[in-house]
Amino acid sequence: MYFSKKLSNKLTSLKFFFKKRYFVAQYKIFSEDEWLETSVYSIADHVHKILFVVSDVAWGDEIYGDPAQGDRLNTVLKSLENKYPGKVLIQRGTWNSQKDHVQAGLEFIREHIKDATHCLYVDSDEIYEESELRKLKKTARNYKSFNREVRVNMFTYFKSPKYQVFPPENFKPMVLFPIRHFVEYTGIRSVNLAFIEADIWFHHLSYVRKEDVHIRNKMITHKHDEGTDVSWYDDVYLKWTPETTNFHPKEPAMFKTVKILKDEEVLPLIRDTYDSWNI
Repeated sequence: MYFSKKLSNKLTSLKFFFKKRYFVAQYKIFSEDEWLETSVYSIADHVHKILFVVSDVAWGDEIYGDPAQGDRLNTVLKSLENKYPGKVLIQRGTWNSQKDHVQAGLEFIREHIKDATHCLYVDSDEIYEESELRKLKKTARNYKSFNREVRVNMFTYFKSPKYQVFPPENFKPMVLFPIRHFVEYTGIRSVNLAFIEADIWFHHLSYVRKEDVHIRNKMITHKHDEGTDVSWYDDVYLKWTPETTNFHPKEPAMFKTVKILKDEEVLPLIRDTYDSWNI
């Protein structure tokens, strides 16, 4: 019985390996994000569908309010639907934790996008270069990694795209995994699969916003699941200068310092978006 089941599993995996690849980008969203349209633009040509999983509440019990935020987000989503006709799907609901939020998205993909083979996990402030996406998609076609969670590296920016955290933080987030019937989220950004680490990079504008208060709002919404301390916003973020060291909100040494980039070193897609805020 054991060997029969093991053989059956291997044959099922082999069948999955030979399937045509269809990538679905999954975004979990609560409020409007300045980088969302830029992020989507960077990945849209490389995916079959783009799913926005939109929660009508923040994660956790400490809620902040901005009556206009829902209207702004809906405007952005409508613009994206028009820009990428037939590619955008929107799932709306109420999720009190990030894990429940992303799991609901995975279940939606299984039910409504039957041909999907891989999920590209993207946060709305993450931006890819085409060369890196091509490398990432190759991992889904490689026999050693097609059935694995893929973790990669990121360039993180602080206050401005010119300020790149250096050295890069020692955290490799999951960005891709196969959509198999048994796969479930085990955390905000992990699934119940073995993982590989790939030499692939994306740009994370995690602490670059139009207005400083948006960073404070981010700290509040992540407090419940990630244990962020809102006091970091006043004590560190607002007082930060390029000379500041050890300033990560949870593990200070992860953000040792910043490397100041020249204008031509900033990815044009990022630079153009950032510059447009000041027009």
